[in-house]
Amino acid sequence: MEISLETYKIFYYVCELKNITKVAEQLYVTQPAITKQIKKLEDGLGKSLIIRTSKGIELTKDGQLLYNQIKDHIEALIFTENDFKESSSNYEVSIKIIAGHFAIKKFLLDAMVEFNKKHTKIKFGMNTYTGENVINKFRSSDADLIIFSSDELTEEYSDIIVKPLCQLHDIFVVPKDIKFKYPDKISLLDLNNYPLICQTINRPPRKELDSIYKNAGKHLIPTYELENYWLIDEYVRRNFGIGMVIKEYVKEELENGDLIEIQTDEVLAPRQLNYAIKKNCGSYGIIKEFLKNIKI
Repeated sequence: MEISLETYKIFYYVCELKNITKVAEQLYVTQPAITKQIKKLEDGLGKSLIIRTSKGIELTKDGQLLYNQIKDHIEALIFTENDFKESSSNYEVSIKIIAGHFAIKKFLLDAMVEFNKKHTKIKFGMNTYTGENVINKFRSSDADLIIFSSDELTEEYSDIIVKPLCQLHDIFVVPKDIKFKYPDKISLLDLNNYPLICQTINRPPRKELDSIYKNAGKHLIPTYELENYWLIDEYVRRNFGIGMVIKEYVKEELENGDLIEIQTDEVLAPRQLNYAIKKNCGSYGIIKEFLKNIKI
């Protein structure tokens, strides 16, 4: 029996979503049509591939083996199809992006402007986020693209692609106007002796700093604890003290001398900035092209 590529694609979606109803909704076909294609595949291969349970779909050993063998090929095909669809000069879409305040301000807005010079019909919506599990924004259709720190990824998701964008380095800076008040190099454990501006407790960069103090039997007491890097940047610019910032986000200010980095005896570990999109996203190709415009 000849098995079509479309049948394999349907099987792929069943493996990914583990739910016939969701597959039917995504592919705009009926549930019986999905079931018929899976039965056709099983008959053609002479193998049982799925098991229906009260919780959804489970794969048999043969089903898991087949899924592993076709997964990369089917995803490549889907992405190619999406790219082809998006190549039309009449293509128009709205991309919803969620990221941190500073990521939007420092590089996403510039990337959006540059991208729109070529793709005038692409519209962008940008929002910030709060809370740790930002990936859940996909579940409520609030996002097509998410830029986030790897520290905020709490679990793995079979239906989401997560890839690295760049590394982030946390450093300490002061404005050039008040640099004379501070030494060129300080110990991290001496930060309590200076007006420190940093993020609130339990935020990724703050956690490492708190851990260093805890291991030394001390407690970090910042002068100012703020929710985001945008506020930290504003406080630093107004000469309130030493700011704990992301080096990549203040690159221009460091290069032109408006900000001066204070060296520390211990360098904080770099963090990973990632991007995430949903697998089989209809706008995957255009998002992938947009990401090429990001310069950090």
